[in-house]
Amino acid sequence: SVLRYSQTVLIQASVTAACNRLHPLEQRGARWLLTISDRMGASKFALTHEFFAIMLGAHRPSVSLAAQVLQKAGLITYHRGEIEILDRSGLIDAACSCYRTIAEHYETTMGIKLGGDNGTA
Repeated sequence: SVLRYSQTVLIQASVTAACNRLHPLEQRGARWLLTISDRMGASKFALTHEFFAIMLGAHRPSVSLAAQVLQKAGLITYHRGEIEILDRSGLIDAACSCYRTIAEHYETTMGIKLGGDNGTA
């Protein structure tokens, strides 16, 4: 229903706002990459440094360093505006608890399980 969807979006926005204030950039970046993957139903997608920085509320150089950390850990590949999630469960572990909170709420209220069943790694 529209009411459940509205509630879900409001919870997601609230958790994301708190997350952006409280958690390190690498954890927020992992959460955001998982969110994109869930919404697109793909483990590989286009994403520029500039747009990634805007979405995380950070400067491009900081986002580049965060992406390098995730890449060196073998969780993603990031090259010329294209991201591929290589290790989804590892990326979930690298993300803050906000990703799981949002995913659990989505499943409870919308009956939609994020992740695993959408063709991603």
